[in-house]
Amino acid sequence: MRKIILMTVIALSVLALAACGTGAEDPQAPDVVATVNGEPITLAEYQGTLQQQVSMFQQFGMEFEGEEGAAMLAELENYVMEDLINQKLLLTHARSEGFSADDAQVDQQMDEIRAQFADEDFDDVLEEYNLTEEILRNDIRNQLVTQAFMASLDTGFSPSPVTDEELEQAYAFYEEGTEDPQSFEDMRPQLEAELLEQQEEMHNQEYMADLLEELRQDADIQYTE
Repeated sequence: MRKIILMTVIALSVLALAACGTGAEDPQAPDVVATVNGEPITLAEYQGTLQQQVSMFQQFGMEFEGEEGAAMLAELENYVMEDLINQKLLLTHARSEGFSADDAQVDQQMDEIRAQFADEDFDDVLEEYNLTEEILRNDIRNQLVTQAFMASLDTGFSPSPVTDEELEQAYAFYEEGTEDPQSFEDMRPQLEAELLEQQEEMHNQEYMADLLEELRQDADIQYTE
């Protein structure tokens, strides 16, 4: 169980799987696959993140074999690269806006992770993923910087009234997937709150897409051939 907790932390991080490979490494491959405003995206970081995504899809029964599988893998490779670039853009922009994370904040996060393990278990899992505490601390620091920046954003969200039709559709979906559903009137407040949350999520996604597009226009992004 404790190992699963750290694996979840690793899966949520950008760099925590950075040192994991997807197989045999090409000795001729470049150490850096791209740079974003001078910040490198390493081959190990790219391969580790790609392997994480491949493993996740494979857990749901998806295979990357044959012509169709190769096409899906190519799309996933492109997605991983662009997502890493987006995360670097946000990180460098957050730093340029003066956001930072001090050692005390990083220490707190590390302590919370380590508290889930006996020391030997924690060290063993780090070793299993070719990680060091330095790599993990650096990743935590970067995440804290980005999170602080994201929390500061005013996306300008203004909710729209939830319509009866939307509520009825949401209830029908709930009713279909529930063995002993509550009445529509009992569920109405919860369904309305969930629909408002969805509105905000969609608005924030559009806001972030616009922000990233703006950051890309001003960014120096270099891909390594």
